[in-house]
Amino acid sequence: MIGSTIRILSSSIESNWFSFHQIYDSILSEKAKRLYIQCFYQKSINERLKIERYSFSLLLKNLKIDEDDFESSLQELIDIGLAKKKVKLIGGSEREILVSLRGISTLKEELKDKNLKSRLKGSVSEEKYSELKMIVGESDFDAEFNYPEETKEEEVLDKKTYFNFYNGVFRRLGCEFTISDEVSLIISSVKDKFSMDELHDLAYRSVQESKGKYFVSKNNLQFLIDQKLNGSKNEKFDVDDYDDFWKGLLERPKAKTKETFISLFSTYECEALYRKLLNKQDIPDSIHKCIRDCIQNKNLSFPIVNASISYIKTLLGKIPAKYLSKFSDTLFRNGYTDFESFINHTRDLLVHESKNKDRLNINREREVRKNDFVFRL
Repeated sequence: MIGSTIRILSSSIESNWFSFHQIYDSILSEKAKRLYIQCFYQKSINERLKIERYSFSLLLKNLKIDEDDFESSLQELIDIGLAKKKVKLIGGSEREILVSLRGISTLKEELKDKNLKSRLKGSVSEEKYSELKMIVGESDFDAEFNYPEETKEEEVLDKKTYFNFYNGVFRRLGCEFTISDEVSLIISSVKDKFSMDELHDLAYRSVQESKGKYFVSKNNLQFLIDQKLNGSKNEKFDVDDYDDFWKGLLERPKAKTKETFISLFSTYECEALYRKLLNKQDIPDSIHKCIRDCIQNKNLSFPIVNASISYIKTLLGKIPAKYLSKFSDTLFRNGYTDFESFINHTRDLLVHESKNKDRLNINREREVRKNDFVFRL
């Protein structure tokens, strides 16, 4: 369609992106969602620049799609009532594509459309159903969504708090995620102890990914909340305790290892432990990003990340971001994400280390203990 331009119109209503992702993420294809969002923002840019028409080929380039993708994606939007399209000739050789977008309203308003409800019913999970039910209100929602499973009548969070919480985390994360009933209960129990901004941050740092879907991890969130509430109690710190844990790992009984592991690595947030181990106040951005990647994308728990940071510090005397990234890659790739598999992996590493560079002086420590035992005899 050489020489084509596109003109984008929309209703005066600014789209409610919370509603958009809650409803249309499960109905539209990725390309259709990207097309709607791109067109909506392109219209805003055009208005600021006082441009009525925009290069159609440039729009396709920005979206990384071809004309066939555009047509099929736009048809999805048309079928669901989010867009209309007209084509007219200008001067006999140039073609103008006129796309009119409908703004997204609140969830309650959007779900008044019975056809939309019907399509949504067949595409959302039980978790998503529970979330929408909480936001929209049980009586309004259940009139169209008659699931056979029993659902809790008690709302763990009021709709306003839930909306504010979800929206704040969404702005940080930049994509849709799910909140389980357990997480809602945790938030409800501590909402008077933290500001909403603090809860947004704690939840954002607790998010994990599984099969392309993001969710707030109950365990991660509870861990961070516990650290915040009990932080002032965690004053005693001895870096030697952490070094001794790794240097004595091969000789220590498994039961004692687990007890010590929990006491050392379940006490501080990852960034706080990094500062204490290196006696530094500032943390490089590369470490922040690496820790975030470990939690969110590699699904490592905070104690496992803490243990990884400590192991690397004991081994190298420093904590390079690249080394932590490669180390965590190995954990994720091989499934060493729980205590048992992680400890077995590090034991294997220490056996190899003792036979080669022995940077932890494992053999010398063994010799010292052996000589001390003989002397006492």
